[in-house]
Formats: sequence, C-alpha cells, structure tokens
Amino acid sequence: MPSRKKSRRRSSHTSRRLSNAKRKSTRRSPLKRSKKSHEIKDNLLKRYKSSRKSSRSPKAKSIFNRFFDKIFIINLKESTKRWKKVNSNFKKKGIKVERYDGIDGRCKDNKECAKKQKSFEKTYSVKYGTKIKNPRERLPASSLTLAHKLIYTEMVKQGWDQILICEDDVWLSPNIEKRFKESIKQLPDTWDMIYLGAGGQAGFNGISLRKTSKNKHLTDLAPHYDDKWYVHVKEDLRSPCYDDCEKYSKDFTLPGHIGGTWSVAISQKGAKKLLKIIGDKVGNHIDKIHPKAILDGKIEAYVFDPPIVWHEGGAIRPDSTIPWSW
Repeated sequence: MPSRKKSRRRSSHTSRRLSNAKRKSTRRSPLKRSKKSHEIKDNLLKRYKSSRKSSRSPKAKSIFNRFFDKIFIINLKESTKRWKKVNSNFKKKGIKVERYDGIDGRCKDNKECAKKQKSFEKTYSVKYGTKIKNPRERLPASSLTLAHKLIYTEMVKQGWDQILICEDDVWLSPNIEKRFKESIKQLPDTWDMIYLGAGGQAGFNGISLRKTSKNKHLTDLAPHYDDKWYVHVKEDLRSPCYDDCEKYSKDFTLPGHIGGTWSVAISQKGAKKLLKIIGDKVGNHIDKIHPKAILDGKIEAYVFDPPIVWHEGGAIRPDSTIPWSW
C-alpha cells in the first residue's frame, strides 16, 4: 500500500486495509429501512431547468438515456465555460444531460465561511457541526454533499429508478457507449452505486507498480506519496489495490477505499440508504461519506475497471473550486 509523506492528505486517495473475508461479510450485511422522512421543501429542490419526469426513453439513441431516468451535471452558475464544454462532450456521444445548479460554498475567510454556513443551515435545514477545521476547504467540499442530498431526495420523491450524477470537469472514454452497453449486464439488480470512474482503490486494470509498455505514465499523485506506480491513462487517480479490492466480473471490481464523485450512478434503493446515512449532517465531504458506507457494508458498490469516465486535469486542477490542502 502506498505510504504517504505528509499526515494531511485528501481523503479520496487514502488507503484502508481490509481482508477479503471481512469485506465479503460486511458488504452484504442487512440494513433496516429508515422510517424518517428526508423531504425538503419543494422550492429548494428546483435547482435544475427540466421536467421532473423521467428522461429515460427505450427509443433513445444513447444507451445512457435508455438506462438512466436522469443524467445530471453539477455546475456552478458562473462556470459557463465548463458547462458548455462538458455538455458538448456528452452531445458528441449522443448523450442528453441536464445541468444541476451547484451550491457555491466558497468563502474567502473564516468570518465569511461562518456566515455562509449559517445561511446553508437555515435554508436547507441541515447541520455542519459546531467546529469545522479549515472551513475554506471544508465548506466548498461539503456543499457537494448538500447537492447530492438534494438530488437523492428528489430522486426518491419522483420515484426515479436510477440516475447518473457527474461533475462538470469530466472527460469520456472514446468507447464509453460500447463499454457501458456490454458491461452493465454483468451487474446484479441489487446494486446501490456504480462508479463510472474513481480514484483511490478502484480496480486493477491499467495500473501497475512498474512501468510497462501499457502503463507508462507515472501517477499524478507521485509528488504526494513515497511509493510510485504507473497508469495507462495519465489522469488516472487510482492507487494500487493489493488485496483491498475484489474482482467481481470482467469489467467490474468491488472497491476498497474509493474516492471521487465525478461520475456516480445511484439506484432508488441506494438513494434511500444514502439519505439515511447522511441524515441532516452535511459537514463532511461526500468523498468521505461514500467510502465509509461502502466499507461498512451499508452500500453495495461497483466500479468500472478500467474507468470509462475520467477526471479532467488529474489530481489538482488550477481552477478547482475547492482549495485542497495536500
């Protein structure tokens, strides 16, 4: 497992060792359904310009629009260039997507962060906790958690069977349509989450400890770790799995400590589970909530191996809306 130079690291690339036996037993542990309601006022849910009805169509050209009820791209209002670019990339593949108005948690200092935090708590009836370390990083990061919570709530309310949530800085594999169509049949109907792309311990294909003719790019995470590894795609943010991942099928892996939410599919069942897990507490980054739920056996998750959606720019984008501290 890669050892790290510094104590403070981005959670999506941390590693946690679990034996295969323990992971098998926890992954399928039963979960009681919550009787609590997670409804939020209707006017707070209208954060995208579209019909609330399912967009899924059996006659749609793209397999994605035949499979998913909704495909959302989370995008801040001012990030018009990102939206145009990512929307164009999906259009070129024949995939219809919808823009979801992201929640802007950016703040310049602790005073402004505290003011914005109180505003979010009052507006959305959520809690961040009394003390947030490094609020300039945590508040923008946790605003993504809030956006996911709102989407899950709407999904449950509208009865959508499965949706896809993407961030606005993704790029698609050239053969994404073909791979998705061929691979999705391999999964059981019981899935809660499917990662179309992810970082951390998320598979075996296209990654190795040594440089090969296939995996010739030194990981983008090399400056932050003592160990080095090589990847087939330069922007690949995965780390070696060792025995922390389990191969499920030809194209899917059961992940270890996974990271990143740039392209995640959610089922109706999964949305209900995640709403129960999150509750009214959104002070944590969704990158931490998802992995813990998966490792605790509360969420049945699968990851495309290798990925079919990548994070543009690698680990740290110069124009990232979250000022990550490495």
